[in-house]
Amino acid sequence: MCFQLFIVFFAMVLNPAEMMSLANAEDVILQKAASAIEQNYGDEDMRVTLSTRWMPGSLRELSSDNITSVQLVGALKKYTRFQVSYLDAGWPEKAEVQLQVEMEVNIPTLTQRKQRGEKLQESDLTKSWVAIDLNQDQPIKNKEELIGKTLRNSLNAGEFIQPGQIGNSFMVNAGEVVQMIFQQDALQIVLSCESRQDGAEGEKIQVYCKETRKKYLTKIINTGEVQWLRTD
Repeated sequence: MCFQLFIVFFAMVLNPAEMMSLANAEDVILQKAASAIEQNYGDEDMRVTLSTRWMPGSLRELSSDNITSVQLVGALKKYTRFQVSYLDAGWPEKAEVQLQVEMEVNIPTLTQRKQRGEKLQESDLTKSWVAIDLNQDQPIKNKEELIGKTLRNSLNAGEFIQPGQIGNSFMVNAGEVVQMIFQQDALQIVLSCESRQDGAEGEKIQVYCKETRKKYLTKIINTGEVQWLRTD
């Protein structure tokens, strides 16, 4: 018990610089790398956890006092490179390390399961801390960008939303009859077809025409109207 109390007391009287000198070189590199991320991406709605993926053994053997700076190299990814500046026998040197970055962000997530084609309301969204994959996830961070948008995919409660998963309200719904317009010079033909997909203005969907017994790729130009692009 006396030993534990001594350790606590000793830590309390040390200043931050003295505490840093007690850490090993790898710990100091991780701390300075975290500071570099904060300087470049500082955001109260973001927190990161770093671990070593690759580091030269010579760096680990250094005194922590010899680590002078750590800088981010390139964009922040799941596996990110950092440049470490240090002193070796008094001479300035540099080396690269690769660290694994695990990130959590405080972003809008769904309060309940929502089906494809449903329009998002403010009550459908709440901010939550979630882990993201820096190599592939691009969550929408602003709730105002989501309200009123239509889901392109069904999503479960607690999931975040990415740009490709939302769009404007559908002008055409799967299964409904649409007017397909074929235009070539002065010739215009209009056929009644069945939509095989939901879609918003400007999106491409497939339709089927019973009259011709063919499928067509079309572009939505208005509510219930599509323009012929090609015959499938």
